Amino acid sequence: WHPAEVIRYDPAEVEIRATCETACFLVLSDNHYPGWKAWVDGKEAGISVVNLSFRAVRLEPGSHQILFRYHPPFLWTSLAVSLAAWVAGAVYLFRTRARAGGS
Repeated sequence: WHPAEVIRYDPAEVEIRATCETACFLVLSDNHYPGWKAWVDGKEAGISVVNLSFRAVRLEPGSHQILFRYHPPFLWTSLAVSLAAWVAGAVYLFRTRARAGGS
């Protein structure tokens, strides 16, 4: 085992400080779900799924700052669809009022 310290644990962000003497994996016993991203020492790192459901990152020997952040993959799509709906609604109202005023 290697020492690790949880600095911050929020539903969408986990920050950990860890030290390992040899190459190792830092395993979070939280379920992996699409949308999680990880950074080790400020550089984006790949997330591995271990034991069928946990997320982990590979660490080289030394001390590291690890950040897991949740970015829902559907977030930008949802925002774009919502914006398009607002624009379509505004155009519809504008045209409806323009026709009513012009008749």
